[in-house]
Amino acid sequence: MAVRPAMSFPHVVTLSAVFALQALIGVPRLHAQGPPPPCQTGCPGYGVTVGPHGGHEATPLNATDTVTFQVVNEGTSGDTYQFACWETGGVGCVSVTPSGATVGVNGWIEVQVVYTVGATTGEVHLTADGHAMDEGWFVVDTAPPPTITLVVPTLTSGSRAVVRNRQPMIRALFAVSSGHLDTTRTQLKWRGDSTVSFFFHRA
Repeated sequence: MAVRPAMSFPHVVTLSAVFALQALIGVPRLHAQGPPPPCQTGCPGYGVTVGPHGGHEATPLNATDTVTFQVVNEGTSGDTYQFACWETGGVGCVSVTPSGATVGVNGWIEVQVVYTVGATTGEVHLTADGHAMDEGWFVVDTAPPPTITLVVPTLTSGSRAVVRNRQPMIRALFAVSSGHLDTTRTQLKWRGDSTVSFFFHRA
């Protein structure tokens, strides 16, 4: 009886077997590497401060006023900021000037915010947003109208007074209980005439 010799077969490993083996022994797979995330707030080399943090401004109700913020670059790199206003209570933002700026190292810039006050007060905020970000704000307080006292020549007879010239001087004294008096927007009227010339003197 003839005996057939044993036949040898080459080792065949399929692609599916390779993947199964990788899964079995835990070989890590390669993943696509994307670009690093952009620099966010608090990046090294960047810093900004918007002041004041809780200043006070007196504004009459139903009026328009302006406050000035100071934006300081406290980082070690220049930065470009966008400025935005937001408000609380009865305060409303009108405009921000400038709307953005590039500030160098140790540099600063003043930003003016025009706002309105309705029937109630509130707060006006300014945000500087660049590689770093900060926010400042003013608390808007109620400013009652000033008290006006007229100082007129002394009457000598009935409704008449003796004066040194034909143009008697009548002084108007302003007193404010809080805040300040904006003399650039103060108008005096005498008998309905708003063209009265006058000057201001701070006591």
